[in-house]
Amino acid sequence: MTKDTFIRWMCLVELVLLTEEKAEELKLDLDKFDWVKPIAFKKYINDRFKSMEVDIEAEANSKKPLIKPMVKLASINKNIELSY
Repeated sequence: MTKDTFIRWMCLVELVLLTEEKAEELKLDLDKFDWVKPIAFKKYINDRFKSMEVDIEAEANSKKPLIKPMVKLASINKNIELSY
């Protein structure tokens, strides 16, 4: 997997987690909505790409995880190692 592909995947994971958090905040059941908005997702990923790249590089040089999606994924699945 290329670095750019990894960054785009992390942007997507972050977006899904943010969507889930907002739905919980608004007490919405996502199973009852057709909530996927591909254009909005693409825009978010494009807008977030550069800052996510900086975050990932900072995390690579840090002793603790900084990026929320990585931390949440690692807490869900203990087999995920926070290194690349």
